[in-house]
Amino acid sequence: MEKIKVGIVGLGRQGLRHLFTLTRFNDVEISAVCDVNTLSLKRVVDKYKVKSYYTDYIEMAEKSSADCVFVVTKPDETHAKITSVFLEYGKHVFCEKPMATKLREAEDVVKKAKKAGRLLMVGFNRRYMPIFQRAKQEFENPAEVNICQAEMC
Repeated sequence: MEKIKVGIVGLGRQGLRHLFTLTRFNDVEISAVCDVNTLSLKRVVDKYKVKSYYTDYIEMAEKSSADCVFVVTKPDETHAKITSVFLEYGKHVFCEKPMATKLREAEDVVKKAKKAGRLLMVGFNRRYMPIFQRAKQEFENPAEVNICQAEMC
């Protein structure tokens, strides 16, 4: 079975969590990483034996063989710009929240994903937690909510 080649941009706390999780899948290969902090970059490259590494995300977008990229950078204001570049280079993108800090930027990123025919996912991972799914269900069907349960009586 061919592995999905994944790149990660941003190797801070969140980026390392994604990296750690992704390395647990047999069908995933971390094919490229990028961070402006060369010390963090070296640690990850050495520990995970990543062959392609970059300090410039544009160079990574141009040269990497990644099928998809996780954008997990700080500050949050960088997400839209970086995500846009990878979409333009034909990569699928998982972008940590927030995808953008301005509505216009978010709209532009969505348009670029559609134009490129690529998947774009924003990391609102708590939506999958049972407590949040239950809350969503209760908000969608307020007539079915037992008031006593909702107020925890």
